[in-house]
Amino acid sequence: MFQWQGPPIMTVSGLHTFSFTPSSINEGGTTFVQQEVYSGGLYFLMQPWLLGKQIKAQFEKFNSDLKRKVEA
Repeated sequence: MFQWQGPPIMTVSGLHTFSFTPSSINEGGTTFVQQEVYSGGLYFLMQPWLLGKQIKAQFEKFNSDLKRKVEA
């Protein structure tokens, strides 16, 4: 796992995490999880039903691209 804390932007900061664990589904495989936990006065704006919707789509594209590259 590795993670970093982004600088506050408009009082919102995010703790971003990438974690890799052995797969419980595919023997010899890896499960990748990308996560961001927001904090600060306006963190609620980052919920998936508001501004977070676009960010979630970017995470999903990154995850898909990473999977394709790693499995190639």
